[in-house]
Amino acid sequence: MILDLITISSIVLILTTSKLLKPFREFLSRKSIFLGKLFSCQMCLGVWVGLIYFFIPQEIKECLYYIFIGSLSSFLLYLLIELIKKE
Repeated sequence: MILDLITISSIVLILTTSKLLKPFREFLSRKSIFLGKLFSCQMCLGVWVGLIYFFIPQEIKECLYYIFIGSLSSFLLYLLIELIKKE
C-alpha cells in the first residue's frame, strides 16, 4: 500500500510539474479548460491517477514501483544536493 501511494504521488508529480511534460500541459490547457486545470492541480489529478491505478494489474504495478519510486528518489537526491550547494 505504501509503495502504491508513493508511486501514485510520483506519477502525479511528474504529470503536474515536469519540464518535459510542460508542452503537453500547455496543449491540454489550450484544448480544454477542465484538463488544463486538472493537470495543474496535484490533488485533483491525484484522485484520477489513483482511480486508474486501482485497476492496473499487480504485475504492472510492480514494474511501476521501480520506475516511479526511482524517479522520485532521484528527484529528492537532486533537491538535497542543490540545498547543500546553497549553504
